[in-house]
Amino acid sequence: MMRNIVLVLLVCWSVSLAGVIDQLGKDPEQSWLALIDLIKRDPDSQYIFSEGPRISAKRRLVRFESLRRAVTDEDFDLFVKELSNSLDLQVDLSKEAMIVFPQLQGHIKQFEKGEFSEAVVIKSFWKLGITTVVPKGFGKWLVESFLKDPLLLDWNLVGLIKTAKNREDISREIIDTCLMYKDNEPSFPSLYRLFEIANEYDKDYSKEFGNELKSYVDLLNAINKLEPSRVTSSELSKIISQFDRLSLPKEEVKKRIAFLIENAKKVGIRFDQVESKDKYIDNLLKEPHALVVKGSYLTWIVLGVIACVIILSIDRIRLNLLIWLGMKKAAIKTCRRILLREPSDLKTRSRLAMLYEQLGDINQAVKEYQCIKDLSKMLKSPRENRD
Repeated sequence: MMRNIVLVLLVCWSVSLAGVIDQLGKDPEQSWLALIDLIKRDPDSQYIFSEGPRISAKRRLVRFESLRRAVTDEDFDLFVKELSNSLDLQVDLSKEAMIVFPQLQGHIKQFEKGEFSEAVVIKSFWKLGITTVVPKGFGKWLVESFLKDPLLLDWNLVGLIKTAKNREDISREIIDTCLMYKDNEPSFPSLYRLFEIANEYDKDYSKEFGNELKSYVDLLNAINKLEPSRVTSSELSKIISQFDRLSLPKEEVKKRIAFLIENAKKVGIRFDQVESKDKYIDNLLKEPHALVVKGSYLTWIVLGVIACVIILSIDRIRLNLLIWLGMKKAAIKTCRRILLREPSDLKTRSRLAMLYEQLGDINQAVKEYQCIKDLSKMLKSPRENRD
């Protein structure tokens, strides 16, 4: 009887001691000092063996300021969020993270069993030295999901793929899925980004398609850099030569080249020596442009120009018109002008990101999508607080 009473008292003492030494919200450094003091006073205490590793793990994790609050409060959701946003954390703390947040292992197992949505949770775990076996079918899911949602593929998810134990297999799966969209021109800039990530592990696999995608994106960028009023025959000849060699679908590129030629000819630039294998482009190059306007129509044209100037002075109307006309470069400038006045305008920023992606400027597009993501969270927080 007495023995049982002693055991109960010991258990109660251990529980109360645990609450004193380490509790939610308490600075892990203070818990560590209290644990050291306990070791000195009672080196045989079971609490040292049961809770010591957890206190030690928290103490190591909180050295990274971005994780301090989440670790101290043992807040798993906050931990995942802060880990995702962290830029300076790429260390081996896998054991420590598993001790403090044992649910990590559960999310990883679910992902490896084929729950692809778990990628949103575990995509940053590689920063702690945790590697995974990416399940079969993930590459196909990633490509199809990314084409629908450009915000999905951030640098955290890229890190997950690069550190996966079977990264070669998943990379080939991504490339194979990209090949399914080889006739879908609007998806080429996005496919190029995916292809570059996956092709890092097998540069000879579908090398021809990868080179064609690169040529397509490079051609878009080259066209976007040219000013119609200053383009030379030499520059245009080089562009058209690249266009003629491209074997992928290229209707969007053709439209941009035609737009470039037409606007250049309006200011009197001639391209008599430039030729193209494409009949439409070749005819456009050789077609003369009438610069003389009959006097009877001059008044109406002047009035029309004035009306257009008034309309186009309203930025949002101007933006819609530029997008409708396919003048994406000018539309980007208008977006930026609007955002200078209204930086939290998510609709305009979404249009800007979309325009960058259509022009093949993937880096700028990703920056804008990330900005949209951050702004959405900032704008949502006040509403949540009011609720």
